[in-house]
Amino acid sequence: MNILGVDLGFMYTKAIAGDSFKIKSVVGGQRSLAFNKMTLSGANKPVSVKVDGDMFFVSDLALQQSESIYYSLKPDRFSSITTKVLLHAILSMAYPNRETTVRVVSGLPVSHYELYREQLKQLVLGEHRIEVYHGTDRLSSLITVPHGKFLPQPIGTLFNKVLDDQGGIKEGKLINRVIGVIDIGFGTTDMLVTESLTPVERLTFSTNTAVNHICRLISSKLHEQFGVLLPIYKVEDMLYTGEFVQKGKSHDITNVIKWALVSTAEQLLGEIQVKWVNDWEIDHVVFTGGGSILLYPIMSPNFHSHELMGDSQWSNVRGYIKWGKRSWRNKDA
Repeated sequence: MNILGVDLGFMYTKAIAGDSFKIKSVVGGQRSLAFNKMTLSGANKPVSVKVDGDMFFVSDLALQQSESIYYSLKPDRFSSITTKVLLHAILSMAYPNRETTVRVVSGLPVSHYELYREQLKQLVLGEHRIEVYHGTDRLSSLITVPHGKFLPQPIGTLFNKVLDDQGGIKEGKLINRVIGVIDIGFGTTDMLVTESLTPVERLTFSTNTAVNHICRLISSKLHEQFGVLLPIYKVEDMLYTGEFVQKGKSHDITNVIKWALVSTAEQLLGEIQVKWVNDWEIDHVVFTGGGSILLYPIMSPNFHSHELMGDSQWSNVRGYIKWGKRSWRNKDA
C-alpha cells in the first residue's frame, strides 16, 4: 500500500513516502532560460510543472528566475492554482514517472480546519495527471488518490510521539494525559490540547503570530537601517545565518534577530495565557514545527513540563504516516 504524508505549508511543502521530500512553497511564472541546460543540469527536483495548460517554476528556481512570484499566506490557499502546482511537484518527487494509487494523510491549521477541510479534500482526492520537467527531461505520472485523511495539523506530532513506525502504540502512558502542543509554523502557530488524544476544543486555537511575524519585524528594522524593504521569504534564511548582505558587504544582524524573536515569543505567550489561563490542567507541553527551534528556548521556561520534538519541522508529517499505517493496515490501496 502506498501512503503519503504531506504538509502543504506556508513556507515549505513537505512529504514522506518512504523517503522525505521538501520544496519551498513558492511558485513563479515560467520564462525561457537561454542557459537552461547549464542552469538545470543534474537537478534532482522538478523545476517546472505544467498545470491547466500553464508552465510554472517551483521552489528555488521560481525565486531565482521568475519575474512574478506566487507565495500565498491566505488560509483559503487550498483552492488556488499555486497549491495545486506544489502538490503536483511533490507527488512527482515521491512517485516519478509512474502510474499508481496512493492514500494521503494531510492536515490543516486548527483555525482553518472546519472552514477549509473540504477544499483540501477536493484538491487531494481524485486523479492527478502530472507533467513536470527536470531541466529538459519531461516526466509524466498518473497518481490516483481514492482515500485520504485530513487532520487538525498538530495532532500529527502526538501521533508521531505515541505511535511506532508501523502505527502501533509505543508510549501508552501519554495517551491518557492532557497534552498541549504548540506548533510554530511559518504562517500560523497552532495550540492543540488533547485528553486521551481527543482535542479539548475550548483550549485549542490558532494565531498568526508565527515565523512570518518574526520575518516582518526583521524586514521592518532592516528597512529603517539600510533603506531596503525585503520580502519575508528573503528574510527567512537570515534567521539562521545572522547576517544581511548588501552590495557584497555582510552586516551582522544577530541583535535584530534576537529582538524579533523575543518580541514574537512575548506576544505569543500573551495570546496563549489568555486561552490557557488554567494551565494547571495541562500535564505536559510539546513544542513542534520549524519555528519551535527558534522560540522554544525563550518560551519553554513559562511551562512546568515541556519538551522540544526532535526534527520538529518533520514531526507532523511523520505522525501523518504513522496514523495512515494504523488506520489502513490490512487494507488494500
